[in-house]
Amino acid sequence: MLYVHYAMKKTNQSTISSKIVILQNKFSNR
Repeated sequence: MLYVHYAMKKTNQSTISSKIVILQNKFSNR
């Protein structure tokens, strides 16, 4: 149970970081 929570947390972090990268790409494309 704890491992699942940890894995979900890690997945959430990578999703957030990938979203930030996408936002940075949008700004640099201007």
